[in-house]
Amino acid sequence: MKKIFVCVLLLMTAFVNAQRQADNSVALENNLKEVYFNAFSGIPVVQSNKELIGVDPYQGKVIWKQPMGSLGSLSTLNGEGDAVVNNINNTPFIILENKTLLDTRNGNVLLKGNKIEGFQLLPEIFSVLVATKGEKGEKTFSMIDMKSSKVKWSSPVKVKTSLLDKAMALGSTEGTPESFRNLIHTKNNKIALMYGKSIMILDGNNGNVILNDNIKTGMLFTDSNEKNLFVVEGSPGLVAELRSFDDSVIVFDFNTGKEIEKIKLEDKFGWYNDIDGQIFIKSKADGMMYDYSGKEVWKRRFDEKRIYKIEKDPQGYVVFYKNEKMLVDKQGKKVWKKAEKVALNFEDDDYDWLEEDGYTKYEYKAGTIYVTSNVLRYFDNKDKTKNIKKTLSYKTNLTSFDEETKSLLVIECGVGSEALFFFNPDKGLLPKTGQSISIKKPGFLNIFEKTATGFFVSSPWEFIVLDDKGKIVTQKYYSTPGETGRKLLNVASGILDTAGAVSEVEGITNMVGGTPEALGNSMGVPGATTDQADKGVKQFNRGEYYTEAADMLYNPNRLNAFTQTNDYAFFFTKDKTGNKFLVQVEKKSGKELDKLKFESNTPKYVVDEVEKRVFYINKNNLDIFLIK
Repeated sequence: MKKIFVCVLLLMTAFVNAQRQADNSVALENNLKEVYFNAFSGIPVVQSNKELIGVDPYQGKVIWKQPMGSLGSLSTLNGEGDAVVNNINNTPFIILENKTLLDTRNGNVLLKGNKIEGFQLLPEIFSVLVATKGEKGEKTFSMIDMKSSKVKWSSPVKVKTSLLDKAMALGSTEGTPESFRNLIHTKNNKIALMYGKSIMILDGNNGNVILNDNIKTGMLFTDSNEKNLFVVEGSPGLVAELRSFDDSVIVFDFNTGKEIEKIKLEDKFGWYNDIDGQIFIKSKADGMMYDYSGKEVWKRRFDEKRIYKIEKDPQGYVVFYKNEKMLVDKQGKKVWKKAEKVALNFEDDDYDWLEEDGYTKYEYKAGTIYVTSNVLRYFDNKDKTKNIKKTLSYKTNLTSFDEETKSLLVIECGVGSEALFFFNPDKGLLPKTGQSISIKKPGFLNIFEKTATGFFVSSPWEFIVLDDKGKIVTQKYYSTPGETGRKLLNVASGILDTAGAVSEVEGITNMVGGTPEALGNSMGVPGATTDQADKGVKQFNRGEYYTEAADMLYNPNRLNAFTQTNDYAFFFTKDKTGNKFLVQVEKKSGKELDKLKFESNTPKYVVDEVEKRVFYINKNNLDIFLIK
């Protein structure tokens, strides 16, 4: 499933033309306020006016209860169900009111009291690193173990707050915990991360602080052996934390925290490539090869500015720059007397915007598409007349890429004048004008995914069905009961954010990496592709992780359901007579298949899109609908 603009998953389930009643119902005590859901454990959590209640969805029974008094300082949870509750994605944990971390499998309260400011799943050891606010100038880092449902260790660390941290704090007093910027976790269980103005290395086994240094930092990376940590210094001022880099790279030993080298570049850092057991670093002025300890390997710098790629060759390396390439030997000396042309359809000024902006590159047999935050460029390998230059704005346009078909979707979001573009050069799909389409709420479109016959684009209120060539087949908008003035937004993992609903927090991000599913949010670093910016960054393999984590699921059989395809989407709406229901739509056709009857304009419900259930608070009962 591909995500557009905001990383979100839609509600998945099933319907028939008649509104139907629940398949099962669990009677609960006290006044029920809200229902939350954890997609990993599959456990719905119900909030009453006195307690939180975990419900076994398989047997329809209560498995744990936690009185409100045991959850720390959670004033909102004692009120009208407007609590801020976040899932830590791919774990059984939820964060309540940014202060309390709870295991949905058993109700264990693992952390409470102090504000949770950051977290990250470490999938290799099935643990979550969490940072909480401590005493003045301190943060407490805790390692939460998924297998034992216990805190493995906690370690207080002095941290100097950055200007960006302070600016963000002024903007939101109740900021949602976020994943750490550019965290690196090694096979030896060492953890490096940026936090405020501090660069630190922690021992993942016991929480011991190996390094805690005050450095204005733009980026962290390591070598393929994970022996040393490379710290790219940031430019002076606030922009250093907005991915602008200086001309120095400091190398630290991961095991001791000792500084072993300081690399001085000819100009500001651009990108790096771990190649052939060495590190190639491109600055804005040139390129140089270093060993893993940060010492120069080449005898001379490659003094071309617009370098965008380097490849291994039997004689040394091939360096690509502008529309040329040059072979150099293992000492960096040029072998060819004259550079070879590599892209005849490029002009010199075509590289200027690539040098200034971070970009994502999509290579096809027919040519190459480049996407930055404000422009889309296509260069055909043979016919220059097919080249495309299209202005974009990441604030008003949505862009997403389907890796399976290599199809690129761009939706221009004007005011009542939207246009849909569907690119695939290898299939001859190179539109210079878009398909006109009226979208009620274009800014909320968040899903772009492949179906059996084409593609499905949707938001919480509307959907668009495309054929396999990107032609619009059908679309529909669902008016929502009580929509005006309501806080009903369909966010992560198919959960309605009724001011107190669970929002899914990914927790696995890196500072400079963009992904094809979220173009416009992160385009690499200036002068670099997202591939270059992501070199050495471990990618999360969800399938492999869930296979290994099967015994940590509440019901291990849930693993099988993760492999099934979600063919349906859900929309909450009403008919002409005022009946309110959740309608199931088949993604490949747009047909309505089933309707689940609800009684409220602001229903409290969540959807288990994996095992196909809907959980709905109906007075003092938790109704369960099975999706057939």
